[in-house]
Amino acid sequence: MEKVLYEEMLPHEIVARRRKFPAAFVGLGGLEWHGEHMAVGNDALKAEKLCELAAARSGGFAFPTLWYGEPRVAGLMESGYDQDGAIKKRMAFKDENFNDTKVFAGIEFHYPPETEDVGGDHAAKWETSYLWYLRPDCVDLSVYLGRDDEKLVGIMGDDPRRTATVEIGRKACDLIVEGMVRKANDLIQRAK
Repeated sequence: MEKVLYEEMLPHEIVARRRKFPAAFVGLGGLEWHGEHMAVGNDALKAEKLCELAAARSGGFAFPTLWYGEPRVAGLMESGYDQDGAIKKRMAFKDENFNDTKVFAGIEFHYPPETEDVGGDHAAKWETSYLWYLRPDCVDLSVYLGRDDEKLVGIMGDDPRRTATVEIGRKACDLIVEGMVRKANDLIQRAK
């Protein structure tokens, strides 16, 4: 399998992927409560995996996920400290502002066409299903065994104990990734 994670690539691999599909997918998310059954890093973990899947499907690459970080474009060695242009040349950048590589920011349900197969909530049916499919090691609904009627804390949406499934997550994530690739392709076509 080809590498898709930017941080793991050698410069020639980055250049080859950018020539194939010049799009970077960047995950963004913070750390917050997502119920007792989900990892507190749900937002970034979900975004990270969706970006990896979109990069693999499209030919682009996935930048490292930002965990409460800021985009450091101005502080990267390739743009801020490459005084003689040698790094930019080796990386095949057309200009120092990376204008030949497109980035679009959105949340998971902004990408696919409107459908009932993709939705949003907080730690309920949708987010639980997404993460359960993308990172099953980060979801454990068994923490609620024997607590079927207990009010869930910090859950906004349909009760995940009764509604979340890996299959819902798989179907929705596939549509999300298709939408991410379509959006990236649209940006690339508009730039030509």
